[in-house]
Amino acid sequence: IQRNIPPELGRLTHLIDFDVQMNNLTGTLPETLFNLSDLWGLGFMTNQLTGHLRKDVGRFLPNLQQLYMGENNFDALSRLLFLMLQVL
Repeated sequence: IQRNIPPELGRLTHLIDFDVQMNNLTGTLPETLFNLSDLWGLGFMTNQLTGHLRKDVGRFLPNLQQLYMGENNFDALSRLLFLMLQVL
């Protein structure tokens, strides 16, 4: 994948792992990503993504066990959330 993460991703309601590390992705995370309540692994390190991770990510992704989002251009709040999730 290159460019943006397509919003159609949110239609894959039984997806449990989504890993697109090192794919030159740009843009922001689509809101539809938070429709994937079965998701337990999410990785998008080493891309050019911007924006932020929703503050209520735990409410919409209750099964999320792994989150890899470093080496992007996310705002400071997302970096802080990432650090907090590592501690948990």
